[in-house]
Amino acid sequence: MAALAEPWATLADTLLQREALICRLGEGRPPRDFAGLFVGDEEVDRVLASLPGLDGPVAERVATVRQTLAPQVRKARREFAARLRLRSPFADVARAAQLGPGEAEVLALLVAVEMSPARQRLVCYVQDSVQLPRLTLATLARIFAEPDGHVAERALAPGGGLRRAGLARPGGEGPWANLYGEPAARLIWHLRGDPSPDEALPPGTTIAAVADSAAGAGGLLLVHGGDRDSRLRAVSEHRPGAGMLVSRPPETSAAWEAVVREATIGNLVAVLELAAPLSAAGRDIVARAGHLDWVLSSAGSSRWRRCRTCRGGRSG
Repeated sequence: MAALAEPWATLADTLLQREALICRLGEGRPPRDFAGLFVGDEEVDRVLASLPGLDGPVAERVATVRQTLAPQVRKARREFAARLRLRSPFADVARAAQLGPGEAEVLALLVAVEMSPARQRLVCYVQDSVQLPRLTLATLARIFAEPDGHVAERALAPGGGLRRAGLARPGGEGPWANLYGEPAARLIWHLRGDPSPDEALPPGTTIAAVADSAAGAGGLLLVHGGDRDSRLRAVSEHRPGAGMLVSRPPETSAAWEAVVREATIGNLVAVLELAAPLSAAGRDIVARAGHLDWVLSSAGSSRWRRCRTCRGGRSG
């Protein structure tokens, strides 16, 4: 008997099915060879007839498709939201990253497409281009267009949850609408059961993972004095049972992103071993990634204290 699909994959497939049926039945768009390689007469007529987008003359047919599939979409969303409260690789990452419900839905869709060539072919049809197998920002905005609002493509904005945690980012070049959502390869490997650390981590980074570690509330701890081992013991006393990622401050944006992502995926305390004050850029990154527990560790006077950093109007 085939294994049941994870709720995040079921939600992704339900949303993709709805969008494909909107294109096929609502917009009357047939599949075609060489999609996206040239603009034919029929395509020009279709675009002109549908302007401005889904609110054009085909809106009634689109609404019919949405209403017909509404029960399946609601069911998939309920099951997805319920599973996020339980333990699973995807749910654990979503909780550790402190993603909102909409951000978690966007991540589920991006990950599902990234993992499946069949879904990518469907995305090419939806976007009418064989050159766009990943979902563009414009398509995400359309798929998640909800009467009561949805974060949709804003999950990938500079301040969005997926960018903040290093889980996905916009890729490609050219117009904003054609930038596509690209989940991090490290996340895909993690969901496939591979524990290999992120290749972009700073050299010498060590990871001490702990199974079933509870998610931290975020915050900043300064540990001064003594030798390295005593400082790490102080961290362990502050967060009993927590895993740790220990690294020197990254020197590149890619390495910083890898530290944030690896600590998020592993639900780890991010320990930075300082030989000099943290740079302004580093302080900004630590402040933005307020979902993580950060530790700044340095030699000096033998004292340590807990500090709080503000994030999103709250203190951790």
